[in-house]
Amino acid sequence: MSLITRIEGRDLKAPTLLLMGHTDVVPVTLSGWKRDPFAAELVDGIVWGRGAVDMLNLTSTMAVATRRLATSGWRPRGTLIYLAVADEEAGGFLGAGHLVEHHADAVKCDYVITESGGVPIPTKAGHTLKVTVGEKGGNWRRLVVHGTPGHGSRPFKTDNALVTAAKVVQRLAEYRPKARILEAWRGYVQSLTLEPGLTEALTDPDRVYDAVCDLDNLALAREAHACTHTVVPAITTGGTDAKFFRWKGIPAYGFGLHSLRIPYTEYPVMFHGHNERVDTESLKLSAMMWEALCREFLG
Repeated sequence: MSLITRIEGRDLKAPTLLLMGHTDVVPVTLSGWKRDPFAAELVDGIVWGRGAVDMLNLTSTMAVATRRLATSGWRPRGTLIYLAVADEEAGGFLGAGHLVEHHADAVKCDYVITESGGVPIPTKAGHTLKVTVGEKGGNWRRLVVHGTPGHGSRPFKTDNALVTAAKVVQRLAEYRPKARILEAWRGYVQSLTLEPGLTEALTDPDRVYDAVCDLDNLALAREAHACTHTVVPAITTGGTDAKFFRWKGIPAYGFGLHSLRIPYTEYPVMFHGHNERVDTESLKLSAMMWEALCREFLG
Protein backbone atom coordinates (compact mmCIF):
# COMPACT_ATOMS: atom_id res chain seq x y z
CA MET A 1 0.00 0.00 0.00
CA SER A 2 1.25 3.48 -0.88
CA LEU A 3 0.40 6.79 0.80
CA ILE A 4 -0.06 10.08 -1.05
CA THR A 5 -0.73 13.45 0.55
CA ARG A 6 -0.36 16.93 -0.85
CA ILE A 7 -0.33 20.61 0.00
CA GLU A 8 -1.98 22.40 -2.88
CA GLY A 9 -0.26 25.45 -4.29
CA ARG A 10 -2.09 28.70 -4.92
CA ASP A 11 -0.58 29.20 -8.41
CA LEU A 12 -1.42 26.60 -11.06
CA LYS A 13 1.56 27.73 -13.13
CA ALA A 14 4.06 27.20 -10.31
CA PRO A 15 6.11 23.97 -10.23
CA THR A 16 5.03 20.87 -8.32
CA LEU A 17 7.61 19.06 -6.20
CA LEU A 18 7.22 15.41 -5.20
CA LEU A 19 9.12 14.02 -2.20
CA MET A 20 9.21 10.23 -2.54
CA GLY A 21 10.35 7.61 -0.07
CA HIS A 22 9.73 3.89 -0.06
CA THR A 23 8.37 2.00 2.95
CA ASP A 24 9.51 -1.56 2.19
CA VAL A 25 12.83 -3.07 3.22
CA VAL A 26 14.90 -6.09 2.26
CA PRO A 27 15.14 -9.27 4.39
CA VAL A 28 17.75 -9.77 7.11
CA THR A 29 20.07 -12.49 8.32
CA LEU A 30 19.65 -12.25 12.08
CA SER A 31 22.99 -13.88 12.88
CA GLY A 32 24.84 -10.97 11.26
CA TRP A 33 23.26 -8.25 13.39
CA LYS A 34 24.52 -6.87 16.68
CA ARG A 35 21.00 -5.68 17.58
CA ASP A 36 17.42 -6.60 16.74
CA PRO A 37 16.98 -5.36 13.16
CA PHE A 38 13.27 -4.67 13.68
CA ALA A 39 13.34 -3.10 17.15
CA ALA A 40 14.52 0.40 16.10
CA GLU A 41 16.73 0.56 19.19
CA LEU A 42 18.10 4.00 20.04
CA VAL A 43 21.57 3.68 21.55
CA ASP A 44 23.85 6.67 22.10
CA GLY A 45 22.16 8.72 19.43
CA ILE A 46 22.13 5.91 16.87
CA VAL A 47 18.95 4.24 15.58
CA TRP A 48 19.53 0.60 14.64
CA GLY A 49 17.26 -1.29 12.28
CA ARG A 50 16.59 -2.58 8.81
CA GLY A 51 15.71 0.33 6.57
CA ALA A 52 17.56 2.90 8.68
CA VAL A 53 19.45 4.15 5.61
CA ASP A 54 17.50 2.40 2.85
CA MET A 55 15.44 4.43 3.06
CA LEU A 56 13.18 4.89 6.07
CA ASN A 57 15.42 7.70 7.33
CA LEU A 58 14.46 9.85 4.34
CA THR A 59 10.89 8.56 4.09
CA SER A 60 10.25 9.49 7.72
CA THR A 61 12.00 12.86 7.65
CA MET A 62 10.11 13.81 4.49
CA ALA A 63 6.91 12.99 6.38
CA VAL A 64 7.97 15.09 9.37
CA ALA A 65 8.77 18.05 7.14
CA THR A 66 5.49 17.72 5.24
CA ARG A 67 3.50 17.61 8.49
CA ARG A 68 5.34 20.65 9.87
CA LEU A 69 4.60 22.59 6.71
CA ALA A 70 0.93 21.57 6.71
CA THR A 71 0.33 22.39 10.38
CA SER A 72 2.12 25.74 10.11
CA GLY A 73 -0.52 27.08 7.75
CA TRP A 74 2.00 27.36 4.91
CA ARG A 75 0.37 28.25 1.59
CA PRO A 76 2.96 27.79 -1.16
CA ARG A 77 2.82 29.01 -4.73
CA GLY A 78 3.65 25.54 -6.03
CA THR A 79 2.19 22.21 -4.92
CA LEU A 80 4.00 19.77 -2.64
CA ILE A 81 3.28 16.03 -2.94
CA TYR A 82 4.50 13.52 -0.36
CA LEU A 83 4.61 9.92 -1.55
CA ALA A 84 5.42 6.97 0.70
CA VAL A 85 5.51 4.12 -1.76
CA ALA A 86 5.53 0.33 -1.55
CA ASP A 87 7.43 -2.30 -3.54
CA GLU A 88 10.64 -0.37 -4.36
CA GLU A 89 12.92 -3.17 -3.17
CA ALA A 90 11.12 -5.61 -5.48
CA GLY A 91 11.43 -3.40 -8.54
CA GLY A 92 8.75 -0.81 -7.84
CA PHE A 93 6.35 -1.83 -10.59
CA LEU A 94 3.55 -2.47 -8.08
CA GLY A 95 4.28 0.79 -6.26
CA ALA A 96 5.61 3.89 -8.00
CA GLY A 97 5.38 2.21 -11.38
CA HIS A 98 1.69 1.41 -10.87
CA LEU A 99 0.92 4.94 -9.75
CA VAL A 100 2.71 6.57 -12.66
CA GLU A 101 0.93 4.37 -15.19
CA HIS A 102 -2.56 4.10 -13.65
CA HIS A 103 -2.93 7.10 -11.34
CA ALA A 104 -0.83 9.66 -13.16
CA ASP A 105 -2.88 12.64 -11.96
CA ALA A 106 -2.18 11.77 -8.32
CA VAL A 107 1.61 11.92 -8.80
CA LYS A 108 1.81 14.48 -11.60
CA CYS A 109 4.76 16.73 -10.85
CA ASP A 110 7.61 18.72 -12.32
CA TYR A 111 10.42 17.48 -10.08
CA VAL A 112 11.08 14.46 -7.87
CA ILE A 113 13.49 14.02 -4.97
CA THR A 114 14.14 10.58 -3.52
CA GLU A 115 17.19 8.53 -2.44
CA SER A 116 20.21 8.68 -2.32
CA GLY A 117 22.85 11.28 -1.56
CA GLY A 118 23.81 13.87 1.00
CA VAL A 119 26.41 11.78 2.84
CA PRO A 120 29.44 14.03 3.56
CA ILE A 121 32.52 12.78 1.68
CA PRO A 122 35.86 14.08 3.01
CA THR A 123 38.21 15.61 0.44
CA LYS A 124 41.36 17.69 0.64
CA ALA A 125 39.22 20.75 -0.09
CA GLY A 126 36.67 19.92 2.62
CA HIS A 127 33.53 17.81 2.74
CA THR A 128 31.43 17.45 -0.39
CA LEU A 129 27.81 16.28 -0.75
CA LYS A 130 26.67 14.07 -3.62
CA VAL A 131 23.39 14.69 -5.45
CA THR A 132 22.18 11.65 -7.38
CA VAL A 133 21.26 12.40 -10.99
CA GLY A 134 21.16 8.89 -12.47
CA GLU A 135 21.26 5.21 -11.59
CA LYS A 136 21.92 1.75 -12.90
CA GLY A 137 19.11 -0.08 -14.61
CA GLY A 138 18.07 -3.71 -14.61
CA ASN A 139 18.39 -5.93 -17.67
CA TRP A 140 16.61 -9.10 -16.60
CA ARG A 141 17.13 -12.35 -18.48
CA ARG A 142 15.75 -15.85 -18.02
CA LEU A 143 18.37 -18.61 -18.27
CA VAL A 144 17.19 -22.14 -19.02
CA VAL A 145 19.71 -24.95 -18.65
CA HIS A 146 18.87 -28.43 -19.92
CA GLY A 147 20.23 -31.76 -18.75
CA THR A 148 19.36 -35.42 -18.45
CA PRO A 149 17.29 -36.41 -15.39
CA GLY A 150 18.78 -39.04 -13.13
CA HIS A 151 19.29 -40.01 -9.49
CA GLY A 152 21.59 -37.73 -7.55
CA SER A 153 23.28 -40.68 -5.85
CA ARG A 154 24.78 -41.83 -9.19
CA PRO A 155 26.37 -38.71 -10.74
CA PHE A 156 29.10 -40.45 -12.77
CA LYS A 157 29.03 -39.39 -16.46
CA THR A 158 25.67 -37.70 -16.12
CA ASP A 159 24.52 -34.53 -17.82
CA ASN A 160 23.62 -32.58 -14.68
CA ALA A 161 21.88 -29.30 -15.49
CA LEU A 162 22.85 -27.85 -12.10
CA VAL A 163 26.56 -28.31 -12.82
CA THR A 164 26.15 -26.62 -16.20
CA ALA A 165 24.25 -23.74 -14.59
CA ALA A 166 27.06 -23.32 -12.04
CA LYS A 167 29.56 -22.94 -14.88
CA VAL A 168 27.36 -20.30 -16.52
CA VAL A 169 27.07 -18.35 -13.28
CA GLN A 170 30.85 -18.51 -12.82
CA ARG A 171 31.41 -17.16 -16.32
CA LEU A 172 28.98 -14.31 -15.65
CA ALA A 173 30.83 -13.46 -12.43
CA GLU A 174 34.15 -13.35 -14.31
CA TYR A 175 32.82 -11.23 -17.19
CA ARG A 176 34.46 -7.81 -17.51
CA PRO A 177 32.45 -5.40 -19.63
CA LYS A 178 34.21 -2.45 -21.20
CA ALA A 179 34.40 0.61 -18.99
CA ARG A 180 32.40 3.69 -19.95
CA ILE A 181 33.12 7.09 -18.45
CA LEU A 182 30.17 9.48 -18.17
CA GLU A 183 30.59 13.21 -17.65
CA ALA A 184 28.63 12.95 -14.39
CA TRP A 185 31.11 10.34 -13.12
CA ARG A 186 34.06 12.43 -14.30
CA GLY A 187 32.74 15.47 -12.46
CA TYR A 188 32.14 13.43 -9.30
CA VAL A 189 35.68 12.04 -9.25
CA GLN A 190 37.21 15.43 -9.95
CA SER A 191 35.30 16.94 -7.02
CA LEU A 192 36.94 14.47 -4.62
CA THR A 193 40.40 16.06 -5.10
CA LEU A 194 42.12 12.69 -4.90
CA GLU A 195 45.87 12.15 -4.81
CA PRO A 196 47.81 12.92 -8.00
CA GLY A 197 47.20 10.45 -10.80
CA LEU A 198 44.18 8.72 -9.25
CA THR A 199 41.60 11.09 -10.75
CA GLU A 200 43.01 10.47 -14.21
CA ALA A 201 43.05 6.70 -13.67
CA LEU A 202 39.45 6.56 -12.43
CA THR A 203 38.24 8.53 -15.45
CA ASP A 204 40.21 6.57 -18.06
CA PRO A 205 38.22 3.62 -19.50
CA ASP A 206 41.44 1.72 -20.18
CA ARG A 207 42.87 2.17 -16.68
CA VAL A 208 39.89 2.34 -14.32
CA TYR A 209 39.66 -1.42 -13.65
CA ASP A 210 43.31 -1.71 -12.61
CA ALA A 211 42.90 1.45 -10.55
CA VAL A 212 39.99 0.08 -8.50
CA CYS A 213 41.89 -3.17 -7.94
CA ASP A 214 44.69 -1.20 -6.27
CA LEU A 215 42.45 1.07 -4.15
CA ASP A 216 42.64 0.66 -0.38
CA ASN A 217 39.31 2.49 -0.03
CA LEU A 218 36.90 -0.40 -0.65
CA ALA A 219 33.81 1.82 -0.67
CA LEU A 220 35.24 4.03 -3.43
CA ALA A 221 36.57 1.00 -5.32
CA ARG A 222 33.15 -0.66 -5.41
CA GLU A 223 31.42 2.56 -6.42
CA ALA A 224 33.97 3.29 -9.15
CA HIS A 225 33.68 -0.22 -10.57
CA ALA A 226 29.88 -0.22 -10.47
CA CYS A 227 29.58 3.21 -12.07
CA THR A 228 32.00 2.48 -14.93
CA HIS A 229 31.38 -1.21 -15.71
CA THR A 230 27.64 -1.64 -16.68
CA VAL A 231 25.11 -2.14 -20.27
CA VAL A 232 23.24 0.71 -18.77
CA PRO A 233 25.92 3.23 -17.46
CA ALA A 234 24.90 5.49 -14.60
CA ILE A 235 26.04 7.04 -11.36
CA THR A 236 24.12 5.48 -8.48
CA THR A 237 25.02 1.82 -8.14
CA GLY A 238 21.49 0.78 -7.13
CA GLY A 239 18.14 1.35 -8.79
CA THR A 240 15.38 3.51 -7.29
CA ASP A 241 11.79 4.47 -8.03
CA ALA A 242 13.09 7.63 -9.70
CA LYS A 243 13.28 5.68 -12.94
CA PHE A 244 9.51 5.66 -13.39
CA PHE A 245 9.47 9.45 -13.41
CA ARG A 246 12.61 9.82 -15.50
CA TRP A 247 11.07 7.53 -18.13
CA LYS A 248 8.29 10.12 -18.39
CA GLY A 249 10.77 12.95 -18.82
CA ILE A 250 10.45 14.27 -15.25
CA PRO A 251 13.76 15.27 -13.61
CA ALA A 252 14.43 13.19 -10.50
CA TYR A 253 17.23 13.60 -7.99
CA GLY A 254 18.47 11.75 -4.94
CA PHE A 255 19.51 13.61 -1.82
CA GLY A 256 19.39 13.79 1.95
CA LEU A 257 21.54 15.48 4.58
CA HIS A 258 23.72 13.47 6.92
CA SER A 259 25.98 14.40 9.78
CA LEU A 260 29.63 13.37 10.17
CA ARG A 261 28.76 10.89 12.94
CA ILE A 262 28.90 7.82 10.68
CA PRO A 263 31.84 7.72 8.21
CA TYR A 264 30.81 7.77 4.56
CA THR A 265 32.63 4.49 3.98
CA GLU A 266 30.07 2.76 6.23
CA TYR A 267 27.03 3.63 4.11
CA PRO A 268 27.73 1.36 1.10
CA VAL A 269 28.20 -1.57 3.49
CA MET A 270 24.92 -0.93 5.31
CA PHE A 271 22.71 -0.82 2.20
CA HIS A 272 21.10 -4.30 2.20
CA GLY A 273 23.83 -5.35 4.65
CA HIS A 274 24.14 -6.08 8.36
CA ASN A 275 23.82 -3.56 11.21
CA GLU A 276 22.01 -0.84 9.30
CA ARG A 277 21.79 2.32 11.38
CA VAL A 278 21.49 6.10 11.26
CA ASP A 279 22.25 8.81 13.78
CA THR A 280 19.57 11.13 15.13
CA GLU A 281 21.51 14.22 14.07
CA SER A 282 21.22 13.08 10.44
CA LEU A 283 17.47 12.64 10.89
CA LYS A 284 17.22 16.17 12.29
CA LEU A 285 19.32 17.64 9.48
CA SER A 286 17.30 15.89 6.77
CA ALA A 287 13.96 17.00 8.23
CA MET A 288 15.16 20.60 8.47
CA MET A 289 16.56 20.45 4.95
CA TRP A 290 13.32 19.15 3.39
CA GLU A 291 11.31 21.89 5.08
CA ALA A 292 13.73 24.62 4.05
CA LEU A 293 13.88 23.28 0.50
CA CYS A 294 10.11 23.24 0.11
CA ARG A 295 9.69 26.74 1.52
CA GLU A 296 12.39 28.14 -0.75
CA PHE A 297 11.57 26.25 -3.94
CA LEU A 298 7.78 26.30 -3.80
CA GLY A 299 7.50 29.74 -2.26
